Order: sequence, then structure tokens, then C-alpha cells
Amino acid sequence: MYLVSLTLPDTVITIEVNAFSGCTELRSITLGPILPALEGTGVFKNVKLLSTIYVPATAVTRYETTDKANWTSDLKEKVQALP
Repeated sequence: MYLVSLTLPDTVITIEVNAFSGCTELRSITLGPILPALEGTGVFKNVKLLSTIYVPATAVTRYETTDKANWTSDLKEKVQALP
């Protein structure tokens, strides 16, 4: 069984280094309105299938324009409003 999608609680404010490293089948993650800090560049290491980061509609711009460390342009491009 593989981790394909994940919803983190709204209270998550930090995602630790290597948290999802090696989750090779992870395709989407849902985050809350608070933009979490990404501790290190390895948070999504080898997560090549990640295509969507769902966030509340009111938070999309915050995620897409953040200057917080490790929020790369590649990650920002994956941000979409929750369906």
C-alpha cells in the first residue's frame, strides 16, 4: 500500500526535513490556511509524482507568493484551491 494523497491538519505550521522523502506515489497533499514552514530542501525529496498542493481558496495567493525558505517555484506552481 502506498501513500497517494494526504490531508494535514490546519494546525500544522512546520513540516520537518525529509517528512515525505521517498513517498514515491504521493500525488496530492492538502494543507490548511496557515502556510507551513518547510524545514530543509528534502521535505519532498524523490516525490516526483506530486502534482497538486490543495489549499483553501482564501490562501492560494499566500502560498503562490510566499518567500518562505524552501517553497520553490516548482512547489508554488502546484498550488490549487480546494475543490
